[in-house]
Amino acid sequence: MGFFQANTLWCDKQYYLHQDTGQYMTKYVLVLATSADGDDALSAVLTSKSHGLRESPACDPGPPRAGYFLGVPGGVLQKPTWVDFSSIENQDAYVFRRRVAANRVSSVGTLLNPAVFCGVLRCLSRSEDLNGRQYKWLRSTIDALQCAPQR
Repeated sequence: MGFFQANTLWCDKQYYLHQDTGQYMTKYVLVLATSADGDDALSAVLTSKSHGLRESPACDPGPPRAGYFLGVPGGVLQKPTWVDFSSIENQDAYVFRRRVAANRVSSVGTLLNPAVFCGVLRCLSRSEDLNGRQYKWLRSTIDALQCAPQR
């Protein structure tokens, strides 16, 4: 079994450097899909600031931004929250493990409800911004989770 698993949430304490304050900012990163061996993953950042993302319908193909509204998931996520598809990024297990060892990244252990997570994946699968490899990982994850087609 590889390092990554879909529908896992991680806290990155140094996701980006705030230009005005010079402080590193924390973000929550959701693993959306994995490679067949689980050593590579597709992730996106969660945000509590809509910046043009809608709440209804939950799947927002954009413009101005594409994403998925999760509501208030609970646990560490106590505000209305969106998966921001503009933050889609490939993750490599080697690099990610180094960040974990350095205490930069930690597992939160919070998983989304499977039906909500499938909604996120189905929504993302309509994106034109995914490359072939990312789409393959996404399609495999959707199939493995047996996400029913949206009606």
